[in-house]
Amino acid sequence: MSRFGLTESSPGQVEVGLTVAQAGVPVLLRGGRLRTALRFLVTSITISNGHGMTNNHLLLCDGCGQPARPEHIAKRLQRLEWTTRYRPIHIGTVLLGAYAPKEDAEFLYAEGGGFAGEGKYVLAATGVASVGKSWQAALAEFQRAGFLLTYALECPLEAHVRDDEAATRALLESRLPALLSRIRRSLKPKRIVPISHALEAVLTSMTETEPGCSRVLDDGKAFALDGDRPDEAAARLHQALTAPTMPAR
Repeated sequence: MSRFGLTESSPGQVEVGLTVAQAGVPVLLRGGRLRTALRFLVTSITISNGHGMTNNHLLLCDGCGQPARPEHIAKRLQRLEWTTRYRPIHIGTVLLGAYAPKEDAEFLYAEGGGFAGEGKYVLAATGVASVGKSWQAALAEFQRAGFLLTYALECPLEAHVRDDEAATRALLESRLPALLSRIRRSLKPKRIVPISHALEAVLTSMTETEPGCSRVLDDGKAFALDGDRPDEAAARLHQALTAPTMPAR
């Protein structure tokens, strides 16, 4: 993290400080090549009036819409880098979660391949075995099959939102237009599969807006890999993904 200060020496004596997150992010180029781009994101603005009064204004994260402290942005950039390594050039199926898991061990693309929690069930649902192979090999197999795991909110929920169902729903609804635009213009998958129970709050809005691809649902609902019986949901999803003609709504 870096800090930059801008000072106005006029009578107001206003001082502005910017907190900036910096990270190397891999960028997918034509032909599947990657290059690393240095990316800077302003995470907060500190304003001082020169009389001991200071206000610190956190900016909103562009991946989830939550107020973003420097460590929040750093984690987002790190996970973006991990995910980009295994993004298929041509995406067949987007597995869509509501929000990213808090622990890296449950984040599918995390370096080291913990494959715990959600990551384990995603691999099971897609038929990718992690036993007897390196974590890189497992993720490469997932990639070659055309799968991409992503989220409506690309970051974990902050503490003040995590246990507030209404706040979570409001955040998901606010991000829905950007999500659907990203699916249509950037990801361009053949199909999209909601895998989070939390998405059911906005599922009607998602189905009323055409994302440009087919949808695979669990009897009209999301495949709840974050529910009480994730192993059963993963088994149903595996069956749907391997069916000759996958059900679309």
